[in-house]
Amino acid sequence: MAGAFADEPGTRGLGAVLHTLDDALRSPWQDGSAAVPRLRAAAEQLDTLERMHIERAASTLSVRLLLPMGLCFLPAFLCIAVVPTIMSFVQG
Repeated sequence: MAGAFADEPGTRGLGAVLHTLDDALRSPWQDGSAAVPRLRAAAEQLDTLERMHIERAASTLSVRLLLPMGLCFLPAFLCIAVVPTIMSFVQG
């Protein structure tokens, strides 16, 4: 069960979230200041970092999908469009 909360490679994980929460609540706990503004800022920070992670993963996925698609469509394009065109010029 301990592995379920461990930080996985490429993700922020629960450990990073708890660390951010600890930083946000340290000053209110020690000084007695209001915790709500610091919690809102921490939530915005976590949201921004998660969005950045998602966008980075999406851009990586699009690059990884480009190579297999190119390897499939380029031979098909050559067989269907280029070779018949060259053959028609050679015959005519």
